[in-house]
Amino acid sequence: VACLKTILRRAILNRQIDRNPIEGVKRFKEDSRNRTLEPEEYQRLLANCPMHIRPIIQVAYVTGMRRGEILGLRWNQVDFKNKLIVLEADDTKTLEKREVPLDNELVGILQRVPRVIGCSNVFTYKRKPIESIRTGFHDARRKAGIGDFRFHDLRHCAITNLRKAGVSDSVIM
Repeated sequence: VACLKTILRRAILNRQIDRNPIEGVKRFKEDSRNRTLEPEEYQRLLANCPMHIRPIIQVAYVTGMRRGEILGLRWNQVDFKNKLIVLEADDTKTLEKREVPLDNELVGILQRVPRVIGCSNVFTYKRKPIESIRTGFHDARRKAGIGDFRFHDLRHCAITNLRKAGVSDSVIM
């Protein structure tokens, strides 16, 4: 329905039709996915992750950052002094600059990530930037016995945990 409405709206703009014949038709309700990990599932997932993937999972679980934002993270974006990750507009899906606060645990985790000379990326494997963690994440999830869980679901975990901690929705957004 949404696709058809878009096509018809474009036809009106191009003066191919006078009015949208399905203007009042409501869109189908989409199933929203909101899978989160229980604390023990999260610990099992971490325990089964390869060492180079573990901090990526931890950053996603705590901050709710997107996979691309994390894998593309550069050292000059990490402000240890102010406990922030600064994402420029070009680094985000929404093309809006964002500052992501870090807790003390994440600061420590990031400080322990080894730096590779000549590479600005935070997360590397065999001295090269990590481009995908699909296989490692899938294997860790399987070994941990966690079904129906995707990397993107770590965003849901972060949001849920922030809400449980009493953080307001405006801050979470």
